[in-house]
Amino acid sequence: MMSLEKMKQRQAMENALRFKSWYPLLEKAGLKQPKSHIINPDIMGLIHHICLDIQTTKEPYKEDLGFLVRSWCGDWLDEAVKTLGDQPLFFKLDTYSDKHHLDKVFIETHRELYARIIQCFCNGELQGVATRPASLVFREPLDIKGLVLLDDSVLPIAVERRAFWVDGKIEKVIPYWPLDAFDAQGDELKDIHDYLVGLNAVSHEAILPEVEKAGKALEALHPNWSIDFALDASGEWWLIDCAPAEMSWGYVKKAGE
Repeated sequence: MMSLEKMKQRQAMENALRFKSWYPLLEKAGLKQPKSHIINPDIMGLIHHICLDIQTTKEPYKEDLGFLVRSWCGDWLDEAVKTLGDQPLFFKLDTYSDKHHLDKVFIETHRELYARIIQCFCNGELQGVATRPASLVFREPLDIKGLVLLDDSVLPIAVERRAFWVDGKIEKVIPYWPLDAFDAQGDELKDIHDYLVGLNAVSHEAILPEVEKAGKALEALHPNWSIDFALDASGEWWLIDCAPAEMSWGYVKKAGE
């Protein structure tokens, strides 16, 4: 059984993971992030259950539930467009986007938003994540150039780095994409390997001051962080995501953790 102290630590990390917790801190600290709009409906827990129920409820109630959520989606999208502008918007559920396993990642209509919310909730439920969503997040799209290498995805694999801020300093910076993330064999696998080598050869020195700035700002929530950056088509680095280091791929646990 997990001790009370470990339960408290786990809860603190989950709270720090929330987009609405870390994004405003980094915005205040002046980090270069995609402009974002956060919606925090008071009935988020109810929306979660409704979206899951839609998949199992029989007619006519299924259509009634769907109509209810679609009407909310119209209001949320209108609110996001007023803030970010009338353009296709990237959408994620709080800490979960499933962005590289979707055939459509940018939202233009309330029906697209409805489909994405349902899909994210269901996929998150299957994968054991996003079970306690706190917000909906809309973000401006970035101009990222690269190759689409994952099945059922339209997002390019481009230059990305994950930096670890641990014990008050930059512990390491690693490429975001490992070779084993791709389902390929033979010559195709070699081509992907060669492509990743090229991505990983791009210098990331420019993000080091930003990692330090972000790490110091985020310590108000949690001491250790993984901080993700992406390079856009014009050569500008953007901070695109972050999470407590202990919950992130690439973190090496220390003795006693």
